[in-house]
This record gives sequence, structure tokens and C-alpha cells, in this order.
Amino acid sequence: HSLQKPYTTPVRLLESGAICGVVVFSQIQAMIAANIAKRFVDSVLVDVEEKQGVQVDIDSKLVEHFRIKYSTKSKINSILSAVCSIIKKDRIIEYKPNDLTVDAVWSFLSAKLNHLSGKNIAILGCGNIGSKLALKLAESGVNVIMMRRNSLKGESIVNAINLIKPSASSGLATYSSSAVQASEFCDVVISAANANTPIVTWDVSNSMSKDGFVIDIGKGNVSPDVV
Repeated sequence: HSLQKPYTTPVRLLESGAICGVVVFSQIQAMIAANIAKRFVDSVLVDVEEKQGVQVDIDSKLVEHFRIKYSTKSKINSILSAVCSIIKKDRIIEYKPNDLTVDAVWSFLSAKLNHLSGKNIAILGCGNIGSKLALKLAESGVNVIMMRRNSLKGESIVNAINLIKPSASSGLATYSSSAVQASEFCDVVISAANANTPIVTWDVSNSMSKDGFVIDIGKGNVSPDVV
């Protein structure tokens, strides 16, 4: 079977309990996870951002094997609907983790830099998270230099941000096809690529402002020699 296997994230202990995540790639995987979790947890947070395709069909053999009892009245066409067929809606919380990441980075930068307006920040990797963060920063008066390997998409995203942001905002989004050039004299370099390859190289770190720093919200984006 070519379908990716589900996996759990680390269990984190909090003052009031514990939290753990499960990454799934199909509705049936979500149903299996929900069927197990409902016996142990008070609430279930479900990522409702439909950012990847999922397998739609429900495997009857797996349903029987895991003894899953679900509401046949529910139309199961998403991860959320799959979880809702197992767990009552009042125990489910919908959320968008990508937006939590964007808000967390913005809040950190606001505190770290004292003020955002007039700062130069490079974002290497302009997918969902990078683009949302770029808009939020440009609206705050930041000059955002965005790098994406696909220049057509990169330039389109930059144009969209400059159209969407308030006209009174002094911030501006620009595009660069080079990570080194994008990072030149920047106060901050944010890596947000999903390529599992180092994008923040030694040359990138050397092109930054002397007092600049790197935030990595991608996957394996920072070269070991930079660390």
C-alpha cells in the first residue's frame, strides 16, 4: 500500500495534563486514531486546513479489524468529518496550526526587535506559512524579501501581498531568486521551506546584518556549519 503511515508526535506534559498529536494521511487513519484516543482524552484538536490530498474511501476491512463504530449518517469526506463520526462534536476543537506558527513568529519578532517597522526580513521559502507571515510583516511596516525556487509563483505572491496590504503601510514585499541575495543586510532571516535541505548556508549567514539572527520554521533548513 502506497499510503503513508500515521505517526505520533512527542507527548508533552503540562501542569494540567498532557498533550500529544497524531499525523494522519487518510480518513480511515483519522478514524482509527480517534477511536483509540476517545477513551483517554478530554478534547481533540483537529487541523482543519486542507493542505494535502487525503484518501477518501473507507476500508471496511480496517473498520472491522479495529472494531470501529462510527456514525453512518455522516458524510466522511475530510479528516474533520472522519473524527466527528467517532467523537462527539462538543469534544472537538477546530484549529489551524500554520496560523499559530505565523502568530508565534510575529509575536517573537515584535518582542525581540522592539519595533518591526523599518526592519528588513528575508523569508526563504514562500509556501502557506511563509506567505502568510510575509503579509503580516509587510502590514507591520517590514520590508520583506521573499525567496522561492519557482520564480513565477514567487513573484505572483509578492505582487499579491503588495496589493492586499494597506496602502499606508511603509512595508514592501520584494522577490529574489537567490537566498544569499535575499538575506543581504537583513535583520532577520526566516527559513520556511519544506525541502529537507539546508537553505540557510554559510554564505547566507555571512550576507546578513552583523547583529542579525535566523529563525527556522522549516524542515532541516539550516546547515550544520551555520549552527
